[in-house]
Amino acid sequence: RRPGARLAARALLAVAAHPQAWAGAIASARRAAPPGWWHRPPFAPVPDASWWAMRTEVAYGAGGGEPSAEELRDLFVWVARMRRWRRR
Repeated sequence: RRPGARLAARALLAVAAHPQAWAGAIASARRAAPPGWWHRPPFAPVPDASWWAMRTEVAYGAGGGEPSAEELRDLFVWVARMRRWRRR
């Protein structure tokens, strides 16, 4: 199952009020989005279906699941911190 506009909307809501997560969200979208994502529905930088299935199975088990807005926010803050740390 491919993530879609609902996941992209949840990610936007997760970072809207948390500027410290913006850089991590942008970096994550750039890495996970397939090339030319803007040419195909849902016209959002959502990851490939097989990659997404593997990641959700690792995180939530065989039943899958989707990250909550809080989980996304925490992930994006962590990504931003790790990117800053790597530059040092």
